[in-house]
Amino acid sequence: MKNIEDVIKDIKIAPSTYQELINIALRRALKSEAGKLKSNLKRAEILKIRRITDYVSSYMRDIALKSPFLKELHPFYRELISLMINRDEYRMCLSRIYKASIIVRKISSEEIRRISKAKGNREILTYRRSFIGRVS
Repeated sequence: MKNIEDVIKDIKIAPSTYQELINIALRRALKSEAGKLKSNLKRAEILKIRRITDYVSSYMRDIALKSPFLKELHPFYRELISLMINRDEYRMCLSRIYKASIIVRKISSEEIRRISKAKGNREILTYRRSFIGRVS
């Protein structure tokens, strides 16, 4: 059993909307070296996608894995949480968040593969927009 203070300290707080998470990831991608690679658009867009993927996927994974596991809590706190939320629904939500982090990585690899095979700049930008739309 974990001490409740340790559990609370480790919790990763979820953003209020998914758009917040995407906006932060986009800003980070633009601030990175990707914005400076104007000579090679393909490499720049792949780097942006990787930055966005790393941030979004790791943030979602942290939310799922750093949230308290009910079995590890003291029985008093476990019962208290059970009064406030449905245990099964809580576990299902955490597993969905974790699965979403895996799906983001899969989408990223698909779009990076498409960008690598792209012929023109317009096609590259279309695939990046497609990635951002699918992740959103």
